[in-house]
Amino acid sequence: MASLRQASLQTLSTTSGSAKQFILRDSVPEPPAAPTACSTFTGHPKHAIEFRHPGYPDEHTKNVILTLKAFDDTHAALHHATARIACAIVACNRWDGYLARTRDGGPIDLKEDDLLTDPVYFFKIPDAPDDRYPVFPNFDNWEYPHGNFPSNWRSMIPKEDDRDGEFSTSVSVSNLSGALLNRDNGCVISRYYDYCEKAHLCPVNELAWFKRNEMHTYNENDQLLDRNIIDDISNVVALRPDVHKAFDEKKFVLVPKLGKWVVHFTAATRHLGQLYHNTPLDLHKNVSPSQLFTRFAWAIFPSVLKFLEGGVGREVLVRTSQNGKHTWRTETVPPEDAAKRFGPPGSPKKRKLEWPTELQPGLDLSTPLPFTIKRARMSSSSPKLPSDFSPSDFSSFSDALSIPSEKQSHLQTPPETVKNPSETPSTPAVRKSVDDMLTVGDSTVETPTKYNNKTDVHPNPHERLDKARAEWVEYNKMRLEALLKQRPSDPSIYCCDYRAAEAAATLGIEGLREWDGGHLCNECLGVEYLEDRDKSLPPWHDEEETNCV
Repeated sequence: MASLRQASLQTLSTTSGSAKQFILRDSVPEPPAAPTACSTFTGHPKHAIEFRHPGYPDEHTKNVILTLKAFDDTHAALHHATARIACAIVACNRWDGYLARTRDGGPIDLKEDDLLTDPVYFFKIPDAPDDRYPVFPNFDNWEYPHGNFPSNWRSMIPKEDDRDGEFSTSVSVSNLSGALLNRDNGCVISRYYDYCEKAHLCPVNELAWFKRNEMHTYNENDQLLDRNIIDDISNVVALRPDVHKAFDEKKFVLVPKLGKWVVHFTAATRHLGQLYHNTPLDLHKNVSPSQLFTRFAWAIFPSVLKFLEGGVGREVLVRTSQNGKHTWRTETVPPEDAAKRFGPPGSPKKRKLEWPTELQPGLDLSTPLPFTIKRARMSSSSPKLPSDFSPSDFSSFSDALSIPSEKQSHLQTPPETVKNPSETPSTPAVRKSVDDMLTVGDSTVETPTKYNNKTDVHPNPHERLDKARAEWVEYNKMRLEALLKQRPSDPSIYCCDYRAAEAAATLGIEGLREWDGGHLCNECLGVEYLEDRDKSLPPWHDEEETNCV
């Protein structure tokens, strides 16, 4: 090692003739958050424990409610209370449920902070007839247990005397990021300060669930309204970007163990689990235990889908809404319907444009356009339409679609340019209104129009075009209004580039004024590439046209 260090020395001459040594140093390895964090941790992906429902047959393990990683010891062990509460959440918040080693066995003789080491356990409820109790199928149907907290979580709720009042209810959304860094003094897990991010405990995309379950009652700031109601300082912690990403990917949760908040990894990782699993945290008293409990439930529910899809129909407790009130009812869901009803929303598939070949007069303009909204693309070298030209140059879409492509050249210049395009081929062709064009054999002839009871040329041959143009503008207006209703609940941080948008919001950089200062890209704004459309578009939409719809 000494020879390596000696080889790393370089001599630099100074202006005074003296020499100084420049040393190339090794990188400093990241230390674990606690000295003993790595002593008993196992990150082996096969170290897991199954928790089964006693009311269904064991065939091919199709009665497994949850499978939880057993990383609490090198011999595949799992914290007893964490596993039991996870099963109780799925079993409709039955905190009186217990773990048994066999289907007909009694409660295991373990304390809350002891470790589970068997590969299989049954979660049983005392008063369930034939052990057939229902389960919540997913997080959206889960009901938060107000006033009915499990005992080990209830003990973590700070008393009013313990609150120092450092952060009052005056912390607004605009000041949230700064107040968060001042409160947590960097990442609450790694203790790093650089580039920390605001991590929500109850995720922002669960705003509807947040409101429905009245989680705002645990907010520090009771003045937050609408989409900002979830941006309370009690619902956020500061995390380093990579730790934040693992948090949002459900790699770990924050749970109580031995009377302290600790990091509990629920999935295998290459590095973070070795550093931080079972690391105690010094969370501020303003961090809501209720929101931490919500995050715990949110992270475990995706695993329930395997239980719903296997074996026979499952009894589930689902939420129903009637007259503005929410109730829950028990129903049996067949396995083939589980993913469609309770699975995560799939990525939307691109729909092929099916432009109608004929639209009847008096069409309801509120009808949605038959194509999806995509993204915008940059300009190309293709020719552009004249500045006075519009999609509404036709009285109806059927008129536009019925005109042969060779006749579309008549739409390039005003009608005053030439009278007969065939006599002057070098001159741009005349643009004619649809009513003034009739195809007779292979030729095109003029059709006079009645005006003021006389057979004459209409003084405004583009009147119908202007009318159609107004219709097209109204189409786009209605479509954008529909898109506006589909916008995310918090445009200040929602974008396809989430981190860039959040970073800009954190730095106080104002976004688009028309979107309430939100940082949204063209894709989020609903702009479309014309090249993504079907070739059956009306003739005014050249495939290579650069204008965006």
